[in-house]
Amino acid sequence: MPQEKAPGHWAVTVKPTALLAKAWDGVKMREGDWLRTPFLQEIYGTQLALLPGMEEALALGWLREQVESGAYDEILWVGSEARRTLRMLGLPENLDWYLRQLRRVLAESTVGQAIAPFVEPLLKTLLVGTEDLGKQAGAAVNVLERGKQAVADPRQVLAYLVATPETMAAMRYVWGSAQMVGVTVAGVLAAGSMPDDAFAPLPIGALAEAAGFVLAENARCLDAPKPLVVDGPRRQVRVFLPGFDKRQVKLTGFAQELAIEAGEQRRNIPLPPQFGSVGGAKFQDGYLLVSFR
Repeated sequence: MPQEKAPGHWAVTVKPTALLAKAWDGVKMREGDWLRTPFLQEIYGTQLALLPGMEEALALGWLREQVESGAYDEILWVGSEARRTLRMLGLPENLDWYLRQLRRVLAESTVGQAIAPFVEPLLKTLLVGTEDLGKQAGAAVNVLERGKQAVADPRQVLAYLVATPETMAAMRYVWGSAQMVGVTVAGVLAAGSMPDDAFAPLPIGALAEAAGFVLAENARCLDAPKPLVVDGPRRQVRVFLPGFDKRQVKLTGFAQELAIEAGEQRRNIPLPPQFGSVGGAKFQDGYLLVSFR
């Protein structure tokens, strides 16, 4: 439960096991909608182990509930580890891509056609939580699409790097990885002195004054470099990739989609119909520019 630490300021420690138990109760409530003979009723959430990636999915679902509750003006998520936080924020786009591929495979399989009505609602229930179960039963809500839009909108989601003089190189790598997820990085919180241009063009503030710095930069969030720009008239895709060079980036193009791999991240970018095959790619001013015929 959130605890008030100061007037108007609340804090909570998110416990994945508790979130799993709550989500599992929701799955069991919906089971009768999917299966003629329910069989999950005797399995309790407290008996389940957290599978790889489930902790991030549950945390993201919890964050969505807090945002849509309207109870808070600002929500500050302090991740325990940068790469895990990026995996969490990248889940809507990655899961949406996998579901699109899964639908295609299931449509071509007899077994797939039998289990398809169960797979997608199960994933949505885990992500949506129990608060919206009544709404979900009567209407198809594209939770993943809403999540993708929120992560890509700097007015809804902004990230800040925390760096020391010793971790500058590692944080530049995280900065580039965040762009692959589609997250706008608005600034750097520094513990110790570092060059003003270490993360140019991002502003650098003192970690000890994090609250004031974050609130001030949030107001200027639209000035931060955009992670992705799809320029239809120029037939060009621009991806901001600080910390990477062309040797660390792999491009794959197929039916109206461009896949970019950089570091530990992969991003699948839907392309407008007028884009043909890839004509060329180059780095310029921190951006990967991909041109199409």
